[in-house]
Amino acid sequence: MHALLTAPATGDYEIGLEGNDGFQLYVNGQLVVDQSEKVSYHRKTKSIHFEKGKVYAIEIHFFETYGNGELKFIWNYGVKSEEAAM
Repeated sequence: MHALLTAPATGDYEIGLEGNDGFQLYVNGQLVVDQSEKVSYHRKTKSIHFEKGKVYAIEIHFFETYGNGELKFIWNYGVKSEEAAM
């Protein structure tokens, strides 16, 4: 999946994915969240600094080996993530 995201304010955002089996999240072509191993439902995020009005390219890779797949995009302003800031 490919999308464009425009930051409404300058600051640090929690960005990531929540789902089952595996996923990867890229921002402007840089891998920021990597959950390549098959696991049960889980959440993985990172803190990234965005600038107001700037457009960012978002790319998501997702795989489900068997059964129902579920994936949720996470994007929160001013929230600490599970990983250190970039």
